[in-house]
Amino acid sequence: MKRAPKTPPDAEKPKLWRRAGQCLYVYQPSGEYYARARIRGKLKSHCLETRDRKLADRKLRKWKDDQDKLDPNAGDMTIEGLVERYGATLRGAEKTVSIKRHVMRQLLGHWPQDAPRRIARIRQGHIKTWLAGFGFGASAHNAHLWTVRAMFAQAVADKIIPDNPAEGIPNAKRERPRRMTPSWEQFRAIVENVRGQRWAEHAEDSADLVEFMGLCGVGQAEAAGLCWKHVDFAKGEMLFFRVKTRTAYAVPIFPQARPLMERLRDAAGGNPDPEAPVFKVKDPKIALEKACKRLGFPHYSPRSLRRMFITRCLTLGVSVKNVAHWQGHQDGGALILRVYSHVIDAHAQREAAKLVAECEGADNVLPFAPAAVR
Repeated sequence: MKRAPKTPPDAEKPKLWRRAGQCLYVYQPSGEYYARARIRGKLKSHCLETRDRKLADRKLRKWKDDQDKLDPNAGDMTIEGLVERYGATLRGAEKTVSIKRHVMRQLLGHWPQDAPRRIARIRQGHIKTWLAGFGFGASAHNAHLWTVRAMFAQAVADKIIPDNPAEGIPNAKRERPRRMTPSWEQFRAIVENVRGQRWAEHAEDSADLVEFMGLCGVGQAEAAGLCWKHVDFAKGEMLFFRVKTRTAYAVPIFPQARPLMERLRDAAGGNPDPEAPVFKVKDPKIALEKACKRLGFPHYSPRSLRRMFITRCLTLGVSVKNVAHWQGHQDGGALILRVYSHVIDAHAQREAAKLVAECEGADNVLPFAPAAVR
């Protein structure tokens, strides 16, 4: 399709243009419609990218509405300006910020040469072309898409552009990984194996950390940040800070973990410094890896201990809402339901098996009281 000049109706070549209505013109060589209107005292033109009159009318109305939404002082921002503006707002975990800065560099260095650099002219197809040029896997594809989507969302919020061109691009579907989860017996064997390495300098401390993570279902960062001031034995509560979401949350001192916590407190003198960390070791990966190798177990990671805790809770009938709260989740259990549906379904089948017709005399059935006659 032959494209018209950037600005319609021109005194130089008046025969190229035909007025089709108020603020509406046709570039006759191509038949495309253009909008031309005075917005806040400034004459602006815009290609409506259609030859259909009815569609052109709709696009004209939308264009004029969009112009009313925009900040007249925002100017014509380019990708470089968008990256600079978004980079100044980055906050959060160091790893997350690092990933976003990498995406910003990729956007500047690998933006398609034939795609516009003014963000007002960027369309969904341009972003798709940029993403397709990398051959990403699902995780990397989504990380790049989410960052770019957030960048353009900020531009919309700042009234620089009317719409987010990355909004309708679907996320890549990730393959469901095989997550290795130890059984309760394997977990106990790992703890004892780590604790039994008498020649290792930090064997006892590493075993304490591994045991705590499995008994309480907390991540490595949360356990490393736990100080004695966060442990309230009187209330039976521990306070954690979830680094990923930057939120604090409280967890009970579970009965299975209380003996460990009391032993650690007594080992620290009975009244430890409130600012002192509970655990001397911050990273149990090496100790955990070597114990699994000695025992002939699969390579379990610290995340595996968390999955074991969640799986055990669900199997024992703990509500999904409580499990989610103990993990510091803010979604009421939606993530737990999605990731651990296989555990929940298996437990539901066992519970459903109790609903049998021949239940008289069963130990686990309470008889209904006769209904009162009124």
